[in-house]
Amino acid sequence: MALSIHDPLARCVLRNLRGHVLNRAGGRHLRRTQMGTRASVKSGDTYGRLTVVKEVERHRQPNGVIRRRVLCRCQCGVQSVVSLPNLRSGHTTSCGCAQRAAGRDNRTHGYAGTPLYRTWALMIQRCYNHQRKNYDRYGGRGITVCKRWREAFAAFLEDMGEPPTQQHSIDRINNDGNYEPGNCRWATALEQSRNSHHNVTLSYNGETMCISEWAEKLNMAYSALYFRIAGGWSVERAFSQPVRRRRA
Repeated sequence: MALSIHDPLARCVLRNLRGHVLNRAGGRHLRRTQMGTRASVKSGDTYGRLTVVKEVERHRQPNGVIRRRVLCRCQCGVQSVVSLPNLRSGHTTSCGCAQRAAGRDNRTHGYAGTPLYRTWALMIQRCYNHQRKNYDRYGGRGITVCKRWREAFAAFLEDMGEPPTQQHSIDRINNDGNYEPGNCRWATALEQSRNSHHNVTLSYNGETMCISEWAEKLNMAYSALYFRIAGGWSVERAFSQPVRRRRA
């Protein structure tokens, strides 16, 4: 049946067809906009146990989404092609050897899912996962985990043992050193604050200590002493002037 352009039914069909075409074009534009800038990746970039060799041909998934892929070399020597988004998000960190080792490891030690196991896993993430928000303070500064600990939780447990209390967490004695036997201990938050590479030391009457140690010795709140020094007070004034107590 032929339809005239003046026919109401024909005009309705044309309007719907035009809207369908515009919606498809708008969707393509939106997807292009949402993609944003192209993520950079280069040979030598390290993600977990994987080191990028080169970018390879993209892969079209069954749903039509095209994924960038890279050829990587694992620490175990195996080369494999992995999805770049999975690599950058930290979802893929090895050729599969880490999962197999973790499975064997857990059957031996039974610690999977415990706070101690998470401490071990997060220690590795801080040093090797570029996507971690605190990577720049660890792996970005060249801090690494020794091979013995990185490859087996059981070895980490054997060397470190369990923390004495829930208030203790892993601490590097030399803050510029690596996670390895001889440079790690279990320490409280106060002990770790004294060992921070951001620490400020103050000298008074022949003694030199960090702010937290002075606050403890003077029986003063750390925050009160810190803000006095940060505000430009002299050490003598900051130490000697009594802290005002708020009225009840």
